[in-house]
Amino acid sequence: MAGEKYLAAIDAGTGAGRCLLISLDGKKVHTAYREWSYFIPPDAPDGTEFSAEQFWRTICETVQAAMRDGGVKAEDIVAVSTTSQREGIVLLDQKGREIYAGPNLDSRAKAEGKILSEQYGSRIYGVSGHWPEAMFAPNRLLWLKKHRPEVYAATTRLLLINDWVIYRLSNAFCSEPTNACETLLYDISGHVWSKELAAELQIDSSILAPVYPAGTVVGQVSAKAAAETGLAAGTPVVVGGADTQCGLLGMRAINPGDLAAVAGTTAPVQLVTDIPIVDPEYRMWTGCHVVPGRWVLESNARATGISYRWFRDAFSFSELLPEYGLSSEEFERMNIEAADVPPGSNGVMAFAGPLISNVSRGYSLLNGFIGIRPRTPEISGRKEFIRAILENMAYAIRGNIEQIAELAGGRQDRLYVGGGSTKNAVWLKILATVTNRTVVVSRRKEVTSLGCAVCAGVGAGVYPDFAAGTEALVEFEASIDPEEKQLALYDGLYDKWFFFYQQFEAMSALASARGLI
Repeated sequence: MAGEKYLAAIDAGTGAGRCLLISLDGKKVHTAYREWSYFIPPDAPDGTEFSAEQFWRTICETVQAAMRDGGVKAEDIVAVSTTSQREGIVLLDQKGREIYAGPNLDSRAKAEGKILSEQYGSRIYGVSGHWPEAMFAPNRLLWLKKHRPEVYAATTRLLLINDWVIYRLSNAFCSEPTNACETLLYDISGHVWSKELAAELQIDSSILAPVYPAGTVVGQVSAKAAAETGLAAGTPVVVGGADTQCGLLGMRAINPGDLAAVAGTTAPVQLVTDIPIVDPEYRMWTGCHVVPGRWVLESNARATGISYRWFRDAFSFSELLPEYGLSSEEFERMNIEAADVPPGSNGVMAFAGPLISNVSRGYSLLNGFIGIRPRTPEISGRKEFIRAILENMAYAIRGNIEQIAELAGGRQDRLYVGGGSTKNAVWLKILATVTNRTVVVSRRKEVTSLGCAVCAGVGAGVYPDFAAGTEALVEFEASIDPEEKQLALYDGLYDKWFFFYQQFEAMSALASARGLI
């Protein structure tokens, strides 16, 4: 008797690698997750790199573990696709060897980013929908040209991390629109590499890979990759997409007007559009959706989930309550504490990472808390800080939604939400009330991997298109409505938060101008 058939999704995220195996009807899911680490190179104190071999071994381990734990045989996997963190790149030499590998965290090229911003910022933004911050590929290439000329000279291929995983699986040299537009060199309107812009930025366009739409079969798992991953040689390898856009697919946010947030380490808020909408004030990103004929307008709240994790790690409960370790149990304890605090956190307000997107700002925002009352610790303690952080996350997402609406017009009454933060029921209720929207929560938290699996299914011919694939695989856990009695209260609290947020912005700009940050 033939076994259950599965789709495989490989997700190379910022903090870890993951493999998801899902049956064609979406009923059975097996996952494996392995954290990985980076290193700071001695010649670049602001730089971050990774070992390509170590990353690949970790990916192989996740594939093997998901198959082993789920009892899935290699021949039962009908196709594999990939997704990854955005902006990370891998450079190859003429022999196909990795000579540089850096994640989206690599900020070594701040000086180059400043130069490109001043000289080409509006030009780059008009073509790619992205402002030339330090992490983008051209800035890193220019840094390498100056500081590691031997690496720059030896580079014959530039791959986004997602493209690199496909290369490792199948030896195929390719890219796709959602990651390509994260290089600053992809024309999001024409869906082609802008060779003119590449020439202006002194980038040899021959290092750029051919671009294929998501859901395209570009090769097969090689014999070498099969031996390393446990997949069957010859398994179709399908183009996936960037993690955030695959996350949209994993929440069924595929139609113009759909509004969604992937609430994980960060919280990109994205509106699906049928034309590319570019912000004349250079605050947001415009990119391609994995679905052909669709684009996304993104206003990213940045450090949301990571701020909650920061509090957990910095002010651990484990010393006070030994039964709670640095794990999901401790997050649950934090959620219980937050639920015991009224809206407004007894006057405590957090400005602890989450922000309203302004990608051309050019400086980092200062962080802090206000409203602390040392004389009354019973209403200005740990639990107030916890709820204030959750409210901070919701306020920032509201600010980004309003920024999107200001440019795109209209109002979306539903907000699709996926990612790890959706495990927090307290925060979801706060989010629904602060944004005054029905929050639609994905049943499966790994929405990025799920969207990647949809790509695999489309490529394998299991589903005729992306809409059919999401119908088969995407389920919703709950729809959370705003707390009507708290709407007016949270409107006032948001206005107060926004006022102080503007003061933090002004103070940050002044501190940056004086070289203090």
